[in-house]
Amino acid sequence: MDDAILSLALLIILARFSEEVASRLRQPLLVGHILAGVILGPAVLGVVKPSPELRLFIDIGIYLMFFLAGFEEIDIPGLLTVIRRRIFYASLLAYVIPLAVMFIILAQMGFGYVRALALASVVSMSSLGVITFVLMELGMLKNPIGLRLFSVVAIVEFMAILSASTSLEFITENKTFTLENIIIIPLKVIAFFTVGTLAGLYLVPKILEYANRLRVKGITYGLIFGLLLLFVYFAEVSGLHGTIGALLFGAVLSPMPSQFHLEVNQALRGISHWIFIPIFFAGIGMFLDLSFTTVDTTLLVSFIFVMTVVRFLSGFLAAHLGGMEPRSLISLGLLSKGGIDLAFMLSFFEAGIIYSDIFSLYILVTIFIVVVTPVVIRYSSREIPREEKQPELMDFILPMYIRMALSGLKAGDAMDKDIPAVGKEVPAVEFLRQHVKTGRSSYLVMDGEKVVGVISIHQVGPAPKRVRKEAKVIDLAVKDFPRAFPEEDLYSVVEKMTLNNISIIPVVSPDEPDKPLGVISRSDILKLLIKPTK
Repeated sequence: MDDAILSLALLIILARFSEEVASRLRQPLLVGHILAGVILGPAVLGVVKPSPELRLFIDIGIYLMFFLAGFEEIDIPGLLTVIRRRIFYASLLAYVIPLAVMFIILAQMGFGYVRALALASVVSMSSLGVITFVLMELGMLKNPIGLRLFSVVAIVEFMAILSASTSLEFITENKTFTLENIIIIPLKVIAFFTVGTLAGLYLVPKILEYANRLRVKGITYGLIFGLLLLFVYFAEVSGLHGTIGALLFGAVLSPMPSQFHLEVNQALRGISHWIFIPIFFAGIGMFLDLSFTTVDTTLLVSFIFVMTVVRFLSGFLAAHLGGMEPRSLISLGLLSKGGIDLAFMLSFFEAGIIYSDIFSLYILVTIFIVVVTPVVIRYSSREIPREEKQPELMDFILPMYIRMALSGLKAGDAMDKDIPAVGKEVPAVEFLRQHVKTGRSSYLVMDGEKVVGVISIHQVGPAPKRVRKEAKVIDLAVKDFPRAFPEEDLYSVVEKMTLNNISIIPVVSPDEPDKPLGVISRSDILKLLIKPTK
């Protein structure tokens, strides 16, 4: 136990100091964490070795990684909205090509179909966390190119998680791809997901709502962490891998209202990124040893070739077919590694799917990609296209991107004090003429100084000609509409506008809910989401 405590202390201290070095070198922080494990582990000093106590902390880091992946990076409603768009099919192509190439190579080398699919899924996976860091560091996250790249990587990562998770379940239960297993295992996963989703949607919010009324400070944070471990436990009891439970817990909490989302984020992000995730990545580095030198030459070359050349070329082809520019930057972004993929590989290692030679090889290639990719993207981003029309970019915006881009902003930050208003008794035909003069598309309907409705040109235009001649603005307006408050979270305002299908919302004081201080429109939100390319 004393040795385990010393090992844990050394890993945490060196990981945090290495994080500072990585930051100064403009590298993702995980580079510093992994190198701390490499230095302390068998590859260099050999002062820290895996032990059951240390593995427990590393496993908790894995569960938190999967939880945060489900909570922050898996956006099922958003992905469903893009499933018929070109970006989805382009992303699918960027993932399937390297997946198929790696699968065929591994199957031919005798890995077995399940093991081959598991490894190929992770080899083909991109890292949304790493590419987000790179785009933010370059100031590109909110410009058109960064938005495209973010969305493509999010879709690729999601598909890879599904594929790798399915493979992990087959191997956890020592199953093969028979017709019976192909039916039974997905049914077991669906059953667990159904029960877990119902618990996450109805039981967990009530527990946390009750906890918020208690006097003890920080009880919510402890409850969320405890509930996460319960989901992991019940996944294991159900015959599934614990990471599936952590992933599900994050995914079912992700669509919750913004205030709830913020509370959960505050509860687990701090403890995750301060302690357990650095330990996890340092633990990854600790598993690196010289055993990769014994890997079969064909397999070694295939791994490197698929993780770099094949993934780059498939990304380039996908960008071309999806009409995304610049193609080279999109394909470079898809090379990103070093996040949930490492968590999967460690899970595979612990499950006996791979051994230290392949694990060490993957860690080494991943470190190289993580270090080189940001540098190459920085260089490539010097020559990028000029600004494009914003409406064309709406196909690339996922709700998870909106949540992240608007994080920390209040309604007052986006409020326009120049209020577009129209009197409630104005004839609809006169309203249309006013629209032509002003160029505005959405207005507040006013009764003196009191707001009584919201209306847009899209509500009046489709109305029959006879109705437009006889109707007044108030007759066609939305009269049951929400309000926003200056200190309200901006993403919460976006949710209100989406749920009520309105394109403008009045910002009011809680004391005077009918007297607008300003407005927020969809165009105001879009300006915050997308910055022109300089």
